[in-house]
Amino acid sequence: MEYKDGSFRHNRSLSIMEKVINDFILENKMTGVLTTIIDIRFPPRGETANVYLSVFPEKNKAGVEKWFKRKEKICRSYIMSHSKIRRVPKIIFHIKDMNLAR
Repeated sequence: MEYKDGSFRHNRSLSIMEKVINDFILENKMTGVLTTIIDIRFPPRGETANVYLSVFPEKNKAGVEKWFKRKEKICRSYIMSHSKIRRVPKIIFHIKDMNLAR
């Protein structure tokens, strides 16, 4: 999940965000659903970070998507409190199909 033109600071904050978002997902997990981070798109000067997730089983996809849309602001404040990143971007969650992720 590195950008070739990104600076060391950008790549470092991207990896820290990945770890903290993963911890957020583990702390706020839904029962009976496995959610994993596929990719995080965070341009060097971007104000938003797009987090792409996969969900198993896929029948719960719609409910999980609604749940994560409600938790976007909470996730951003979680990143602020659990990391030393200066500028935390707006977090937007996207659910991807498992078939398209491969």
